[in-house]
Amino acid sequence: MAELDGLFDGQQPAENDKPEGSVSGKEEWQIKREQARTEAFELLETATEKLSDPATLTSLLDVMSRFDRYSVSNAILITGQMPTASRLADFNFWKSHEVSIKKGERAVTILEPREYARPDGTKGVSYDPKRVFDISQTTAKKNPPQRKPVDEKKLVHALTKTSPVVMKIDNALPGGTNALFSPETKSISVRQGMTGEEIFRALSLEIAKARASMEGRPTDGFAVAAVAYVLCKRYDIPPVPLPETNPFEGKEPKETRAMLKDIRSEANNMSAVISKALETKNRDAR
Repeated sequence: MAELDGLFDGQQPAENDKPEGSVSGKEEWQIKREQARTEAFELLETATEKLSDPATLTSLLDVMSRFDRYSVSNAILITGQMPTASRLADFNFWKSHEVSIKKGERAVTILEPREYARPDGTKGVSYDPKRVFDISQTTAKKNPPQRKPVDEKKLVHALTKTSPVVMKIDNALPGGTNALFSPETKSISVRQGMTGEEIFRALSLEIAKARASMEGRPTDGFAVAAVAYVLCKRYDIPPVPLPETNPFEGKEPKETRAMLKDIRSEANNMSAVISKALETKNRDAR
């Protein structure tokens, strides 16, 4: 990916006098830009295909839990290049904060949307490669502040706001089952006496099942488990285990990304409800 290095520093080459038939500075820049875009999409395809490996797929969900505002494609690109990344920004951002990139560090390539006007006047979106660096690749003295610990009771209460069905205490649940969604009664049974961490982990999965059921989606398998996994990781709760069967094995990259987009969307929708509930709870406590 050497062609990506140094291309996007915000400066477009000026026109220079060239012998007839040669490529101008601007044209050469545009050619390299297109080459870089092509390579970025090739990298995305390759990284998507590698998600058939369970460990790589788990790494992707970890990245999605940390970078909730990044698209699935960019999460896949990050996973393929630096799965341990925690905070990414471009060269100019770090420079503006008086932070330097360590010598020899290689940029992480993501795709940045760019709006353009079509000949018919309508708007289109193109994606250009963008070079970013993780905070670990910089001279920054410490990582950004971690999320403040949330009171377990408040966190569980906020999670319940995402449920489309009623919840009830049921101590007759089968052994080893802490919560259980019933599509017949449209309810979730919860075992009594669990810690907040145990409740969150159990409820995140069963609520994901309930939401899927109400929307006519499958309530078992990888998708609902992945939603619960991302939620748990996002709130520093040991996550629910993922199914051993990898749903992306043998799938086309485009189909894999479409499935992951649904997982990301549902996890983010639930996170938004949780965040709003926590904000309301904190505001009421003042």
